[in-house]
Amino acid sequence: MSWLRYGHRSLYDAALAVPRRRVLGVPVHCVERNFAELYQPHAAVEEAWTQVYRSQREYRNLPARTESLCGLNHQY
Repeated sequence: MSWLRYGHRSLYDAALAVPRRRVLGVPVHCVERNFAELYQPHAAVEEAWTQVYRSQREYRNLPARTESLCGLNHQY
């Protein structure tokens, strides 16, 4: 994962900003972090994603978009 050495935001980091903007309880330190360090899981992030997947009608295509971004991220 060469992008970690350079401290760049991953596609998952970009995707995580969406539930943060939609006020789903994602702590700011999970979105605005030192990108040179590995992402550390957080219970509030997991709960936000759970809410998105449980309420797909409310969040429309957010789950599909996020999965697509994360899939791309793992390929590169």
